Amino acid sequence: NSCYLGSDDIESDVNHRLAIFEEVLSTLRNDVFQEEPEVDLDPGVLKILMFPEFFLRGPNGAYSTSQLFDSENDEEDGVLIKLADKVRDMIFDDAFEDYLFVVGTVIAAE
Repeated sequence: NSCYLGSDDIESDVNHRLAIFEEVLSTLRNDVFQEEPEVDLDPGVLKILMFPEFFLRGPNGAYSTSQLFDSENDEEDGVLIKLADKVRDMIFDDAFEDYLFVVGTVIAAE
């Protein structure tokens, strides 16, 4: 009976957290088109999106470094490298040019 709400499968866990991040970005993108947006659209205003500390943590408190950085297939990146690439791709968007993203710490251990 643990309070951990993620998946024991590391790749599933990371992908689920990535989906949450993607949903937040989608909400922000859609806000621009609202009659009365909640986010100040002034380009002189820095928007800061900060995820909770330890948002990226595994079922044992830390992800396994071997699962995060390495892949069973030497030709493929590990889960963390894929995650970083996906996050970069998602935030590299004109809609977020006035944003500072603080994604938090990834906890990993051997």
